[in-house]
Parts: sequence; C-alpha cells; structure tokens
Amino acid sequence: MKIRELPIPEELTRLVQSFGYSDLYPPQEEAVKAGVLEGRNLLLTTPTASGKTLVAMLVAGKIVLEGLGKVVYLTPLRALANEKYNDFKAFEKLTKNDGNHVRVLISTGDYDSSGESLGAGDILILTNEKFDSILRHGVSWIDSVRLFVTDEIHIVGDDDRGPTLEMTITKILSYADKSQVLALSATVKNSKELANWLGAKLIDTRWRPIKLVEGVYQQGEISFSDGSTRKIKPTNRGHAIDVAIDTVSEGGQSLIFTETRRMAVSLALKASEVTQHYLTKAEAEEAKELSRSIISAGEETELSRTLSKAVEKGTAFHHAGLAGVHRSIIENGFKNGLIKILTATPTLAAGVNLPARRVVISSLMRYDSDYGGKAPISVLEYKQMCLPYRTKVLMSDGRTVSIGEIVEKKVADRVITFDKRKGKFVYGKIVNWFSRDADHLLEIETSGGLKIWLTPEHPILTGERGWAPAKNVKIGERVGYVREFEYIPNKNLLFFFKHLPIDGAYLKNKTDLFDLAKLKFTRKELATLLGKDLKVVKEYMMGKKAIPLSVILALCKLLNLSDDEIAERLKEVKTAYGTPLRIPKYINEEFMWLLGFVASDGNIEEIVDKRTKSVYHKIRVFNKNPKVINRAIDILHSLGLSPYIRKKDNYTSVEVGSTLLANLMRKFGIPFGTKDKLRVAEIVLSFPPNLIGAYLTGVFDGDGNYIELKSKSTVRRILIPTVSEEFAYDLHNLLIRLGIVSDIKKTQTKPTLIRGKRAEFKKPVYNVIFRKIRDIQKFTSHRTLVKYDIPLTNYSKYHSLNKYYTSIEPVEWLKVKDVKMINDKAKVYNISIEGTENYIAENFVVHNCGRAGRPKYDDIGETVIIAHHQYDADEILYNYIKGEPEPIRSKLHDESALRTHLLATIASFPGITDAEILKLLSKSLLAIQYRHATIQSKVNKVMNYLSDEGLIERRGKRYIASEFGKRVSTLYIDPLTGVMFRRAINFAEKNKPHLLGYLHLIVSSPDFAPKFPLRNRDVDEAQMLLDQNRDEFLLPVNDQYYEDYLEDFRSLLVLYGWINEWSEDKILDKLGVEPGDLHRAVETSEWLVHSLFELSKLLGRADLLPEIAELEQRIEQGIRSEIIPLAKLEGIGRIRARSLYNHGFTDIDKLASASIDKIASVPKIGTTIAKSIKKQLSKEK
Repeated sequence: MKIRELPIPEELTRLVQSFGYSDLYPPQEEAVKAGVLEGRNLLLTTPTASGKTLVAMLVAGKIVLEGLGKVVYLTPLRALANEKYNDFKAFEKLTKNDGNHVRVLISTGDYDSSGESLGAGDILILTNEKFDSILRHGVSWIDSVRLFVTDEIHIVGDDDRGPTLEMTITKILSYADKSQVLALSATVKNSKELANWLGAKLIDTRWRPIKLVEGVYQQGEISFSDGSTRKIKPTNRGHAIDVAIDTVSEGGQSLIFTETRRMAVSLALKASEVTQHYLTKAEAEEAKELSRSIISAGEETELSRTLSKAVEKGTAFHHAGLAGVHRSIIENGFKNGLIKILTATPTLAAGVNLPARRVVISSLMRYDSDYGGKAPISVLEYKQMCLPYRTKVLMSDGRTVSIGEIVEKKVADRVITFDKRKGKFVYGKIVNWFSRDADHLLEIETSGGLKIWLTPEHPILTGERGWAPAKNVKIGERVGYVREFEYIPNKNLLFFFKHLPIDGAYLKNKTDLFDLAKLKFTRKELATLLGKDLKVVKEYMMGKKAIPLSVILALCKLLNLSDDEIAERLKEVKTAYGTPLRIPKYINEEFMWLLGFVASDGNIEEIVDKRTKSVYHKIRVFNKNPKVINRAIDILHSLGLSPYIRKKDNYTSVEVGSTLLANLMRKFGIPFGTKDKLRVAEIVLSFPPNLIGAYLTGVFDGDGNYIELKSKSTVRRILIPTVSEEFAYDLHNLLIRLGIVSDIKKTQTKPTLIRGKRAEFKKPVYNVIFRKIRDIQKFTSHRTLVKYDIPLTNYSKYHSLNKYYTSIEPVEWLKVKDVKMINDKAKVYNISIEGTENYIAENFVVHNCGRAGRPKYDDIGETVIIAHHQYDADEILYNYIKGEPEPIRSKLHDESALRTHLLATIASFPGITDAEILKLLSKSLLAIQYRHATIQSKVNKVMNYLSDEGLIERRGKRYIASEFGKRVSTLYIDPLTGVMFRRAINFAEKNKPHLLGYLHLIVSSPDFAPKFPLRNRDVDEAQMLLDQNRDEFLLPVNDQYYEDYLEDFRSLLVLYGWINEWSEDKILDKLGVEPGDLHRAVETSEWLVHSLFELSKLLGRADLLPEIAELEQRIEQGIRSEIIPLAKLEGIGRIRARSLYNHGFTDIDKLASASIDKIASVPKIGTTIAKSIKKQLSKEK
C-alpha cells in the first residue's frame, strides 16, 4: 500500500514522504486495514524496526490535523521519550485546521508539578510515571485526549514499571472509553489476552525488514542458523573482539554485550587497539574531537578519562555507571558511525535504538529478567542450568523436597523465591520442569561447611556480581544464602493423634463413638464397613475389648468427624498390655522440647523378652542439670507416665517404659539404639517457629553448650554436637526457620579418660555453631530454654561487626571456601517459577530455568554467541532454544503496587466506594489473570493498611483521602515512605540539627534508588559516623539490630560525601559508586527531600523547614552550605562556586563590588563567566 493512498491529510502525506517512506511495510498495511486510522483500538506486536512508530505517527497526525483532539504518547523510559520527541518534533511544521501550528511537548520528571501547562500542546510525549502523576493532579485537559499511544506495552509485565503502566491503562479504559488506544509491543506470547484486555484488534506478526541470522562462534568459525559458516581471523584480543572486528573490517559496526560493567570497559580498551587501524584520517580527527568532548562534558573522573581514551581509537563502552551526558555522546557517536565497536551491559538494550550489523554475545550469562526492555536475541531457555536429584528445594510451607522428585512427579506447588526489589523472600509457583544428563557437577563449599552441587553453568547469587555461573564463582567470593523467610506452617499436621503409630495403639472404653454410629448404621453394617467380625464389633460397643486406633479413625471417618472433633475425643491411647499414654490435642512446646532432649542426650532401647519373645522399649535421658531433669520429669508426668529416676556421680538418669512413646519418637527421627542414624523428621520443617524453637532448645538443653570468652572484647558461642552428620544439617535447617544461620564444623574427638579408662572415638563429631549476638538472642528468646540463663546483650559501639559483617537480612552472604569439579555423570533437573528468576536450593539462592534474554534489537543482521569451548558449543546448539517469550503477567497483585495505586485512586476520586474500586480494577489485566476473590482479599488488606495509617478515611460506604494521604499521592511517593517520613518528622526534636538523620531517612526509604549495600571496607567509617552523631538520627538506633541499622550507610556516605563537595572521582575511588549511579541517587534524593519538606510543612513542623530547604539545595548542587548563594548564579556550578569562595569571594556582595578582571582571574572562571556574573548581579539591583 502506498503512503499517498492513505486517508490522511495531504500535508501529513508530504511530511511522511519527506522521511523517505513511499510504501507501507506489511505490518503497517495490516494496521490500516484493521481500522487504526478510523479510531479502532489496536495492539501491534511486531519485531523491532518493523515500523510501529510510523503507525503511531500516521494516527496521531490525522487526529491532530483534523482537530479531533490531543495525542498522548507514553513510553517507559526517558531515553525512549527523548527519542520519540525528536521523531515527532517534525510535526511542528504542520498546520492544524484552526490555522495554528502543531505543538509537540515532552515531560518526563517533576512529579509534583500539576502538568496543567502541558494542555498547550497537541502531541504530548510522556513517561508512564509522569502521566500517572498528571492523573493524580487532575488536570483539566485530560478529556480532550483523543489518542493514547502506549509504547513497549509488554513493560506491563515488569516488576518495577509494570503496575504503573497497567493502572494507567486501566484508568484510560475506564474513564476515557471514547478515546482510541494504540498499543505497541515486541512479540509476546499472550498477545490475544492483552488485546482482549485492551478491547483491541490484534496485529501479531514476525515480519522484519532485515533478516536476523543467529550463529555460534567456536574455534575460529561462526556457524549460522541458516546453515552457512564464516571463518574469523584472530586478533589475539579475545574471541568476542575477533568476531566484532570481522564486521568492522567490511565497513560495519558491532555491539558486544557483556556480563558486567568491568568486562565492558576491559573489552572496549582491548578492541581499541585494533579499531584505531580502521579509522580513516577524517574519522581519526573526529574521534579525537569526540574524545575531548567527553572530558569537557561533566565532571572529569577516572571513568571519563578511560572512556575518552577508548573513543579516540574508535571504540566505547556503555553502562549505567556512566554519566548521562557521556551516554548520550556515545550513543550519538555510534549512530553516526564514528564508534566502530561498542561494548555494553543490558542497560543499552533498554529503550535505545542503535543500528549494528552484528551483535556479539560474549557470555552465556547475560541478562537478568530484572532489566526489562529489548535485547539483541530471540528468547532463549538455558536447559544447561541444572541440579542433581538430591538437591533440596525450599517449599512455601517450610518443607524441603528434592528437585528430582519435583520434576519427575511434576509437582506444581509454591516455592520460596527471593524478590530482589522488595528485599525479601516471597512465594512463586512452579510452572515448568526440565531434566537432562550431565557429564560433571561442581561442588561449592562455604567457610561454614555448607555445600551445594550444581552444573557448571547454573547461576548462583553472589554478593558483588549478582548472578554468576557456578564455574565462575571464586574462592573468597560471597554467595547468597537464605536467612529470614516466612513460610506457611501446615496446621493440619499439628493434631497430636495424626502422629501416633497406628499399629499397636488402642483406646479403652471409647464406646461413645459407637453410640453415635448406632444412630446411622446397624451393627452388621458397621462390622462390614469396618472390616471386622460382628462379634468383635459388639465387644467394642460394650466396652469389653480395647479398640484399635485404626478402628477408631475409620469410625470417625464414617461419622464425618473433623480433625478438630477427633482430637477432642482422643485423650489417651495405649498398647495392648502397656501403660496408657495421655495425649494433648495438639503437638505442643513441651512435647517438642522432650523430643529434642531425648534426641541429644538420651536413647531408646529396644528389648526382647527372652522368655515370651515380646518386645518392649525404654526411653532414657541423662543430664547433670537438675532443672533440665525436672522439666523432663514434669513432661513425662503430663503424658501420664511414671519415670524411674536414678542418680550416679554427678548425673541423673530418667527412665520410662513406653513402647507407644518410643514408636512415636522414632517417627520423629530418633532411632532405636545408636545415634549415628539420628534425623529430624521432614514434617518438623513445616511446624510453626515456636514448636521448632522448643525442639531446638530441648536439643541444646540436652547436649549443647554456651560459652563467653572475655579478652579485649567478649566472644560468644552456642554449640550443639552430634555424631550424626544428617542430624547436624537438619538442626541447621531448623535454625534457619528461626532466622539463624549456623556453621557446621566436623571434628575428630581426641581420646579422653572416662571413669578412669581411656576412651577412643572413631566417629567424627559434627558441631552446629552460631556466634552472632542477634542469633544467640533470637535463640534464647524461646521460653522453653532451661539449661542456661543467657543475658540479653546490647551491641557495643565497636564490636566485631567490622570483622563479621556478612549479613543483610534476609540474605546471608557466605564466603566460598572451595570449588571443585565432580566428574561423575548424573541426571540433573531444573524448574521454572512463575514471575521470578530464582528459587532456594540447599538454602542457596539459585537461578531458575526462565529465559535469559528478551526479543529483538534494532536493525541487526547477525547475532553471534561466543562458545568458549566445545562443551559450550554443544550446549548452545542443543539447549539454547529459540522459542516464544514468556506470557506477560500482571504485577498489580503486588501489595506495594496496590498500596500506591489505590491511594492515588481514592485521592483522585473522593467518595469512591468499594464497589467502584473493584469495578475499576475489573478493567485491569489483573482481573483477567486472577480470581475475583484473590483480588478482593488483597484490596481489603491494603485498604485496612491505608486506613490504619491515616492515609484514607471511611465515611459510610465511601472513602476519601486524608490531607496527608492526598499529599503523599501527589508527591508520588510510596505510602510506606510517607508513613516513615511522618514518624521521623514527629520524632524530630526542636532546635536540634538533623542533617544526617534526614539523609539516613532518605536512603532508608523504599523509594530511594539505587541502593549501595554496605561493604566490609566501609564499616569502620559508617560506625564512626553513627556513633559520633547519634543524636542527629531520626530512626531509632536499636543496638540489638545494629548491623541492620548500618545497612544503608554506604548510600548515606555517598550523599554525605556529595554534599560535602567530594569529587565524583573521590566518590568512585572511596565508595565504589560510578557517576551514573551517583547522579541517579542524587536525583532520587532531590525528589525525596522535597517530599520531606512538603510533609513537614503539612504536619506543622515549620521549625524543620529551614534545615530541610538548605539540604535540598545542597543535594541539588553537591555543595556545602557556605557556597549556596554563589552556586545559585547561572553558569556557576559547584566547582566554580568553590573556586570563587576559596579566592575570597565568600558572598554575593563581594562579587558585586569586584571588577570583571578580578573575578576573571579566579581559576575556572575566565572573562566570559565573569561578565555573566556581573550582568546577573546588576539585574538584581
């Protein structure tokens, strides 16, 4: 179809033709035929470079030129918004039917501004977040919007940006139903479902204007997916550079995607040694000029100098650590063809279109799903990421199940998974299962004796590098291990009767159940149903015969009794001739303590009577501590047993004969006889924490010990020894359910004298040990502990935190002690988890089998993956599967997202009812993908929170936002941030400085990003800053959780250094924060300190406003307070303001009275700036 044939204004036709278009691409033609130019909603899902933006331009131009209304074009990223703004800027040449020129406006920030001024525009380019903030402010022009374009709509499935986009579209569908929606997306699996949500016609095609050929490079040759091959000449700079240079040598450009920022820099510098020889003389001069522009743009740092050096030779690197101005220079240099090879991390792929003939993937480990956006290859699944059969996976109810069992039985339960954005463990459902054969495995062992076995390519979470393949994990590196998580205990397992051994257990005089049964069945019917002789049943009914427990339970089932009703009726059980056992309704702390005590300091003896051949059992415990012995005796009495007590030397032994109790304890893992087979039954892992705590304190009271060693500082330790390796790891797993991570140390007990005789110990002992004060205090908080009265201990100011700072809850970062290859062949398994990329295996955080990349990059002809050896090549060829992307799933179910958007809805629509809120949400993707009851439950929970915190008020059936809630919403901060700020504002004392408190408050808030985790090397400085300025802090310092309090202190140190005029280079050198990350943190902080100012004003704390206002200016400029007046002058940044101050111009008056020449003589000023200063000051007069 020709452009000139379209039903659009002639002026628009000429403009589009001036862009070089004469014919429509097939997807564009399909969109026109589907009615997009007639106002039909449309979802266009096609690969990159297939012409989606032109479709938006045609529809937008037609609507605006015909005077039908405004157009809002929504994008997920600022970079993409700027790109689209430049595309649409050409429309300003056109004249509307009212005689005025088209106005194109862009807005991507300042969420506290109303956006009313944007009403002067015809085409508005906005980020999703900016438009969301505009809706909260209730602008008057919103009803005049005729077309909403949502670019990259697949972002709706993104954890961070998805809920905002989904709620925005939901409001458009609900309240602007007469407007047209044009949604643009990369190819997605559930496009029909998305189209149904939007009420749109679907155009879903794989057509692309340039053929994409994928290939694998190995041993000097690329094997392409179309069957062709290409020999590659070596450069001796690495395989990725070899492949990239091959394209440069033919006049093309290459992108190399790398795993890390450091690798991007390293590869760029290596490539520059080769690319400099491919620059023409003219290009070499232009490259030098581009190189100089990097140094002159922004603050000079070691990073910018390194970038400049690479650019001069025709290469560059691109990652989020670069300053924004430098990223723009690099992007333009690549688009203009001056930069021949660009090395990049996935930040480049998210929203920036850069054409390259060849894209090189330097490593199988590439994109984490958290990045979002576009990437250069089709969706792939890594089947080589796998674990052996025995690997235990942590389930949502606290159990651990072997991954082999999960896969072979296709278990679809929920597992524990780590949400990095929320910083906590959550639940995710298993949705897919995989298995294959592996030639070898790796064993990773930590310094605490904890191990995991996995294939070399399987990624594990590391502290410094994020996801890393097991084969790349180094000794001394730290890996992620679960510490704090919530699980859902299986309450059905807590009824005591469910654990009784069925065989050999009887109840006496339990005729009341038969009395109930007689009302429903005849005796003959009962005998048949119970599988018993009629005579025997009659004896049961008359109380002449003890009734087997199996019969009682079968009878209860016939009577449809609930577990609760059964537990109420079963009070006592016995063996055929033994002592009755009194049983509680539920498994309780007393029983669990006794169980643990017997496991550690007792035994069960099975005795066969030589005369009668009958078998009976004795349970014995031994201990020196009278309190421990008395507790055991009391619990045995409560069970209806009469123990025999004997004292010898310093020990007391307690013995009781009860086959029933012995068999019950065996079910819980205590063997008859020797202890080397001692275990903890799997069911205990899903018991509530109080019962687990009782069991563990029983074990500790039996054979554990606590020591304090006092020297310069006090060292504390809890140790529990056992000869059973399995039991040691079981105890370790139970402790994790209390939030305690223990070490396991294997030792060989030395020969010792026992009662005057030398005793040799052949078997090793496994010691379960934990030392951290907070762990010891968590353990001793359980009221069932008897042996020791361990005092609560506050953290001292300079305790051993700097030595042992390895925990940032809920993840513990364990140091790797050893990595070794295991060459045994094995079948290995993996699972895919809905909505996340990880799960917990052997308590380590590992990656799942989800995709490693997202669809399509711009204008590429080839994608080449580097295989570093034949094993990689085979894995890529057979397991690197091209397939459909995952379906887009709503992320609006997340409570933090609902909290924010429900508050915004109530603030925007005062008096809204529950029914109206649910009606609004019925228009969401959430409503299509989740049950109504689930949504309503989450909404109720969030509404209760908002109400409890005073953000909203309920008036009859209607809701209104409080003044506080309204301001939180319009400030565009998380309600949690608002509540945190309010508490701090109310806590702040009058006439006291709180500078550090404000900074700490900002970096601790949920909205602050990016966060910089505290490193070991930062701890001393962080401690000193806190301890010397404790009175300034607004969040109470809890000594018990001192480590946790310091968690955000590296972020605090970054801001503190910034406002004290540390150079970007110093911040990079001292704190390891690159300029790009620094400026994002500063930008976020400006927004948050402004919000803090506004909330302080609202809450009547005028006394706090001057200090907060000054801090806002200091954060904005990165300056000390004394140069604020100087830095306000146009053209005077923090560097020039400091130079003026240091040369005597300490205030505005001194500048006003000085001559231009004198001001110009100051370093970094010069005549031009001096004249500008004088001109500004003369205007002020």
